[in-house]
Amino acid sequence: MEAFSSSVRDSGRVRTPAAKAAWIGFAGLFALSLPVGGSRSGDLSASSAPVSSPDLSTLPNGWPGPVPEVDDEHSLQIWNAVYRQCQRFAITHDAIAMYQVIWEESRLKPEVISSCRLYKGIGQFSRSTFRRNVQAMKRLGLIPKDAEYNPFDPDQAIEVMAWMWSQGYSSHWGPYRRVARRLEKESLASRLTN
Repeated sequence: MEAFSSSVRDSGRVRTPAAKAAWIGFAGLFALSLPVGGSRSGDLSASSAPVSSPDLSTLPNGWPGPVPEVDDEHSLQIWNAVYRQCQRFAITHDAIAMYQVIWEESRLKPEVISSCRLYKGIGQFSRSTFRRNVQAMKRLGLIPKDAEYNPFDPDQAIEVMAWMWSQGYSSHWGPYRRVARRLEKESLASRLTN
């Protein structure tokens, strides 16, 4: 037991069998998604082929980065709301990350409630976090003082989320670090293969 606790203290990480399995699964998934020699490794049957993204003309003007995976009308509406709010708060460089965090948190479903019943809506806000940030936005005049905000309203939740990200609270969401690492690796891989 002493050897285990000293290695945990020295490395700053706990390496449980579950954590190792999760990392192996993530690494395997990442390895399959990287293009190698102009094609993907593994079998790409019709059921696993990626759905094509909408035409670029349907995305907001001026988008500098890659097209997010938007495969139906609802996800396009969510993407447009995310981009619009990121533009409003001058964080367009975070739009894809925010969209992917929202997808990981709620699968873009505005009515979702976490299994522990504490986190609600598309942005998976706790009641106190949502209320506190709406109050701050009202004090700053970013939203009308008499407005009723609800975490189950996707436009309102995305607005509050974008404001929080602009204030440096992106890591408040559990999937943020994982999404940021994934986007960084994809960007590096893209630069290396181009």
